[in-house]
Amino acid sequence: AVVSTQSTGQSQPLIIKPLIYYHTISPPLVCIENQTGMSTERGQKTKGAPAHQNKTAFRHNKNSKKTNYILSLPNEGLCNHCHEIIEWKKRYRKYKPLSVPGKCATCGERTVRRAYHTICDECSVEQKVCAKCRLSSEIVKEITTPEMQREEEVRLKLGLERMSLREKKSFYRQLEKSEKEEDLSEEEIVLYHY
Repeated sequence: AVVSTQSTGQSQPLIIKPLIYYHTISPPLVCIENQTGMSTERGQKTKGAPAHQNKTAFRHNKNSKKTNYILSLPNEGLCNHCHEIIEWKKRYRKYKPLSVPGKCATCGERTVRRAYHTICDECSVEQKVCAKCRLSSEIVKEITTPEMQREEEVRLKLGLERMSLREKKSFYRQLEKSEKEEDLSEEEIVLYHY
């Protein structure tokens, strides 16, 4: 190829070399289905079974005030799926309580006082939906208001006043037994869950 320059008016041969780009073109990321059904990153082998299984189950610190507070919080106004998620978070110490009330997704006010809920208790009861996922599925535990708790305490007091001493003692024994069974069943779930 011959190219003339404008300044001198002379023609000089121009050597054109082909441009070679040495790019390392990476293969596209492809989702590889392996035996476990999980995708893997580029360059890694397919994932297999876990290296080892935990020999002992997770246990809470018995003397922790925060753990006792978290476990005592009610888990109400949720569908079965969301209820199980929050119970798992409580069981394995992943639950983080709210420090400041959250904003309700329906009414827009700062009235959400329960962690992981998206709408307040009033809106959840009014719309008859799950307070976390907002789906109108069956609610596991209905939300109890302070008024309902007071009414139940009054009913319990009246019932205890009418009982004889023998009936009161048997009632308290059954109550203790049911609480122990609940604690044992929770521990069994934690121990034999995996």
